[in-house]
Amino acid sequence: MAMQIMDCTPEILDEVIAAIKGEPQKEAARQIARRFMDTGLTVKRKCYQAVQMQGVYRLLCFIKKNKEAVILSTDDFGFNGMSVQVRIQNPESLSRLDVLSENIRNQIVNGNGCGFCSTKCEGKRYQFAYNGTDYTKCHMLCSNFRFQVANPDDVDSVAALVEQEIAYAANKNKK
Repeated sequence: MAMQIMDCTPEILDEVIAAIKGEPQKEAARQIARRFMDTGLTVKRKCYQAVQMQGVYRLLCFIKKNKEAVILSTDDFGFNGMSVQVRIQNPESLSRLDVLSENIRNQIVNGNGCGFCSTKCEGKRYQFAYNGTDYTKCHMLCSNFRFQVANPDDVDSVAALVEQEIAYAANKNKK
């Protein structure tokens, strides 16, 4: 499948936002991409050339070179509508689930558990407890935290998770 990847500019971001259905979803994409762009981090747009996928985009947001921290998909990637995949590095993020919206919190605890599908999982699984239950989630982007944003509270929650990741990476890089 032919695709094109290019750096995201404000004009390209506007094009991607226009392809998203739903105001909360548009706002989540806008806030997340802007946080990366405003801090000088890399955001790339991937678009597909196949006729059946025209107008379908992915925004790839990087904290580290060649390792996406967030992927925003406009449609047709396992969800009906936009999805946000987040690679969580900050161990504090999963110890503060109560501050997230109920929808995002439920997607975290009810998401796929780690199936130990790869040696890459070793030592990188998300292990945390919430309300007396232990969870082990997969760190790999193929099955980790993939969110559907349904309302403004979800926008705030996902944006806060991303903000924590950016700040955590910046602090980690200072050491």
